[in-house]
Amino acid sequence: MTLRVSLEDFPEAVHRYGGGTEVYVSGPLDALTVTSHNDETGVIITTIAEEGLESLKHYLGAAGLELRDGAWEGETELHEVHVAGVAYISKEPLPGLWMDAFPYPPSTQDVMRAFYDDMIEGGEISGITFEQFRKLVNPNVVVLSPAELHGFASRKRALPKPGT
Repeated sequence: MTLRVSLEDFPEAVHRYGGGTEVYVSGPLDALTVTSHNDETGVIITTIAEEGLESLKHYLGAAGLELRDGAWEGETELHEVHVAGVAYISKEPLPGLWMDAFPYPPSTQDVMRAFYDDMIEGGEISGITFEQFRKLVNPNVVVLSPAELHGFASRKRALPKPGT
């Protein structure tokens, strides 16, 4: 079972439900994933921190927690996903939209290469170079970090669910 909390609530949750004072941090510096695990109950406590590693060490240290490199895995893996989208000119009257996910923060080049490879493998294009492809599709690349995804989803929690 995984308990996801805000960073502000993380120390209290670890003291209440965690199995000690050791917590683990991983991920890109703009969206660090912090986890704790209770061996007896199997509970994983997780949060996302955007303030940087040094600030995080100070904050958690002041709360009596010891920060180590690593991560407890389980449902927390989804917090490390970066979603990429490419809007592009297609043969259809409407623009195309290609989506993918990465376990690391991809560069625009990484996203475009994955898009190109996907189009080649799927048979949608053939016989053109990567550079020709980039010019032909006139792409607009967007990458959403785990923190951005979390922020979008958090804002939706306040909205009424459809049908209610």
